[in-house]
Amino acid sequence: MHIVEFCQFIEERSKFSQLFSKSEDLSDLRVLKGPDPDTYLIAVKLTSIKAARNFVQEFHRRKFNQIESDLCIVYEL
Repeated sequence: MHIVEFCQFIEERSKFSQLFSKSEDLSDLRVLKGPDPDTYLIAVKLTSIKAARNFVQEFHRRKFNQIESDLCIVYEL
């Protein structure tokens, strides 16, 4: 999965759930190297606690799509 696919994943789910109350809720995305070559991390910066809680509820342990078995795992910092 590429960063573009990840952004599409967020956008598609957000349309159905009305996850973000305004476009400014998502302020930044960064792609980071994962522990092995087949894994990478995406750091997501949100502008409010409410947006962060909604993000965790909506995306933690969700499949990216019906074909792949990979799950979106969300860690809070």
